[in-house]
Amino acid sequence: MTRPLVMKFGGTSVAGVTAMSNVVRIVRGSVRDSRPILVVVSAMSGVTDALLAACAAARDGSIESVERHIADLESRHLAVVKQLFAATPTAEAVGNEVVRMFLELRGVLTSVAILQELTPRGADRVTAAGELLSSRIVAALLTESGLPARWIDARRAVVTDASFGAALPDLPATAITAAREIGPAWEAGAIAVAGGFVGATAEGITTTLGRGGSDTTAVALAAALRASVCEIYTDVAGVYSADPRIVADARKLDRVSFEEMLEMSASGAGVLQLRSVEYARNHGV
Repeated sequence: MTRPLVMKFGGTSVAGVTAMSNVVRIVRGSVRDSRPILVVVSAMSGVTDALLAACAAARDGSIESVERHIADLESRHLAVVKQLFAATPTAEAVGNEVVRMFLELRGVLTSVAILQELTPRGADRVTAAGELLSSRIVAALLTESGLPARWIDARRAVVTDASFGAALPDLPATAITAAREIGPAWEAGAIAVAGGFVGATAEGITTTLGRGGSDTTAVALAAALRASVCEIYTDVAGVYSADPRIVADARKLDRVSFEEMLEMSASGAGVLQLRSVEYARNHGV
């Protein structure tokens, strides 16, 4: 099999209808012969912060505030689904999944509000929803656009430690689970689509990888799957030596290491090519 391509799209790249349509255009331009493709997406812009705000409201015991946050997020996602798919069976299927997930979130956050206690494990269960939702929508949109795609539950593909809120991938274990979960999609000729930022412990407990975690997910999966390239798309021109909004002489870098990418992920990357195979070899995958 040709070595895979991993493409990661940040929150602004999946922020709404126009942005998601651009993702389809970019992915379509990367489809070549039978090259396997994995698309990794962040939550829609602002969603993770809103979920964290809902967690804080629940911890304070404010069920009314929780409902406002969740209702706003649910409406936003359903509006995007309606605009992307109009009155089609896909709209109904994806819309039902959105409703189901927000119903589950209401249950979790109501329990937190009653107890007024929020554990890191509970927060991860809530904040993981953003990526799970956006990846489902993007997978459906690719398929609807003539690019057969299959949604991958990142919690089954990425194995992490139990550092809730800032989990680290277990690369040897992820090499096994990623191949198991993603391989069948590629064998069926489909583009695999997964949410970033999200994983699970070996026991199956949901974790999140912290800020910049979607980049970590993409690179970890690229390494685990022996990808040829990992491309990270966002809304700036490249990876800089410092935040160009703050440091006037910040330099755009042509190539960075895995560790450097993590340190500078706040600056973003236009198209970042990482030597994932070399990283995997150096880390024992």
